[in-house]
Amino acid sequence: MEIIQNAVPIPETQTSPAERTQISSFGQLGERKGTYDILAIAPALYAKHPEVTIHLYGDGDIKQAQEIIRAKQLKNIRIGGWITATEKEKAMQQTMIHLLPSYQEGLPMSILETMAHGIPNISTYVGGIPDIIEPGKDGFLIHPGDHELLLAALSTLIEQDAEREKMSLAAAEKIKTQFSMPAYIHKWNQLYSEWDN
Repeated sequence: MEIIQNAVPIPETQTSPAERTQISSFGQLGERKGTYDILAIAPALYAKHPEVTIHLYGDGDIKQAQEIIRAKQLKNIRIGGWITATEKEKAMQQTMIHLLPSYQEGLPMSILETMAHGIPNISTYVGGIPDIIEPGKDGFLIHPGDHELLLAALSTLIEQDAEREKMSLAAAEKIKTQFSMPAYIHKWNQLYSEWDN
């Protein structure tokens, strides 16, 4: 059986990787998406890179996340909450790394969308994610709950501009060739032609 994955639009304009300054997580806040793992590594990340801020976008456990931020006095976390399509596009243009350290997933649209914008992802070996991200080429994959590797992957992409830019280009190219609408239509046409024969 052949699985045809979702398609995402290719952005018309892109900011260069060098102009992007924030780390983002797009998706429902909560344990399933690894939000609390992001909050857990925030103090260590701040100690190494106080100039970097992580923005959490989406609905879900916003109050719980805010309570942890207050209790731990996390200076490098911002709750973006639910945002419109226009606001999301603006956030994408400012994002240099996308975090989604999920415990359960199918095929997250947020990963496809961020990769289409040339944003390297740090995610996990769950669901369909390993079918999209090739570790070391267009992102990093860790096992859920591995705080040490999550921090290490983040530090690598923050500190190594050339590596991040290389992954950025690879991510955008993968979506263009495999997950864009033209690629999606091509796969369906191929499948229909096989059925006809």
